[in-house]
Amino acid sequence: MKKVKKVKANIPNNKDGIFIGLMSGTSMDGVDAVAVNFIDNKLHLVSSLINPYPLAIRERLLEITNTSNQFSLEKIATLDILIGKFFASTVEKLLQKTAIVSNDVIAIGSHGQTISHNINKTTPYSWQIGNPANITAQTGITTVANFRSSDVAMGGQGAPLVPAFHEYQFSSDNYHRVIVNVGGIANISILKKSATHLAGYDTGPGNCLMDDWCRINARGNFDKGGEWAKSGNVIQSLLHELLNASYFNQEKTKSTGRELFNLSFLNKVITTKKEWIKAAPEDIQATLLKLTTRSIIKEISKQTLYPPPEIFICGGGASNDFLMRDFKKELPDQKIKDTDCLGIHPDFVEAAAFAWMAKKKIAESPVKLVTGGKHRQLVLGVTYRA
Repeated sequence: MKKVKKVKANIPNNKDGIFIGLMSGTSMDGVDAVAVNFIDNKLHLVSSLINPYPLAIRERLLEITNTSNQFSLEKIATLDILIGKFFASTVEKLLQKTAIVSNDVIAIGSHGQTISHNINKTTPYSWQIGNPANITAQTGITTVANFRSSDVAMGGQGAPLVPAFHEYQFSSDNYHRVIVNVGGIANISILKKSATHLAGYDTGPGNCLMDDWCRINARGNFDKGGEWAKSGNVIQSLLHELLNASYFNQEKTKSTGRELFNLSFLNKVITTKKEWIKAAPEDIQATLLKLTTRSIIKEISKQTLYPPPEIFICGGGASNDFLMRDFKKELPDQKIKDTDCLGIHPDFVEAAAFAWMAKKKIAESPVKLVTGGKHRQLVLGVTYRA
């Protein structure tokens, strides 16, 4: 095993100590991890890393989230433990990378890995695996997890939870801002200047359909830089049909996941016309990229924001150069950048959010929630003490 070079952590003398955030989203490509501290009521990154899932784990996750499959309780339970141990090993790698000892860490905030988000059923739920007791046992660090269930129990949708963090970290007294997270699923946070109003919800697919289309066409796990999409041409009729999906016509108080936006959804649309069935795969990919940008922009356009807001992109989509160029092409008169210019690299905004939520839970401080269009404040998470 390759020895990790230790780097002395830049940890200012700060009474709040270090918190770690762990996040794995609907792309299911690995775990994003950050170590942070808090200075002058703002979060500062101390260290970060991305720990990719081994192929065997990723395949099991893709299999278990395929809504056409059924699995035994044992298979789900053992994967829950396996993911928890992987999250714990990610923490160990993060500590090893930067000379932080476990005693420096107040708590870990672990979002877990979502395997099912069915919020519109008679009995709504949002299910994350990655057993937090195993994280605590392996690292010796108090872990906070299960962030969504209290919100769901109180009539919310459990997602997205990050708008409150976006407001805390990125809001401005001078400018309206929209934070766009392009993960597997995309979501937006509306941050009005000098206002207490907060809104945020899932807009639809981010990278998930593009990633799935890459995999079944032997193009790897994702379209690096959007180069494959760039080589194709948007099929306007297909784009129009995809945008007619009922989710895009719902009110702006919604959340979604792979239960809706998956290959079954895509194939059901494509197979309705011969011209789409026979289309070049790169043209489908170009259309899926345009679906992501158009569906996000459609939701931003519904907001009453004048002058036009600053738009900041985070999540894996910020690394897709062609996607970023398409945003700028669609909105030529607006400032569009990624969150790096606001102090947090796009890859680590969500992980940072769950480090912040762990801090909030340890202090028993409520988080502002806007899911389902309902404004409420709740203390989120369950604590597993070391």
